[in-house]
Amino acid sequence: MDGGREKNKQRGELAELKVAAKVSDLGGTVSFPHGDTCGYDLISEMGGVIKKIQVKCSVRKEGCGYHVNVCQGRSNKRSYTTKECDIVICSVPFGFYVIPVSALKTKLTIRLWEPGTNRFWRKNPNCLYEEFREAWHLLK
Repeated sequence: MDGGREKNKQRGELAELKVAAKVSDLGGTVSFPHGDTCGYDLISEMGGVIKKIQVKCSVRKEGCGYHVNVCQGRSNKRSYTTKECDIVICSVPFGFYVIPVSALKTKLTIRLWEPGTNRFWRKNPNCLYEEFREAWHLLK
């Protein structure tokens, strides 16, 4: 495995552990599937509600935002479906976005930025997914 992919895998694994810790802090329980063949990285149970969660991480900043790949596959990219997972949690340096797969529709990448940091979007200074920032209640 080349150094870049290995580093990305380590970042992804760390993001999964951070999400698991947050779910635990909120009073939920976490389970991890065996292997990498599932369409999700972990399962959370909060208040009797079970959610399959895919965790995505980005540290690649472009301008004032972060591009996050919210798809699966390296060469043949495709979006997640509600049959594969319920929630995609995006980890960026300033927080987490807890986004239902249905809200992503068929997106392969999204761009996230902190409120007020994108001076080029005068019409709407918040990113399209701002309502999902730290929306941990969606796991209940």
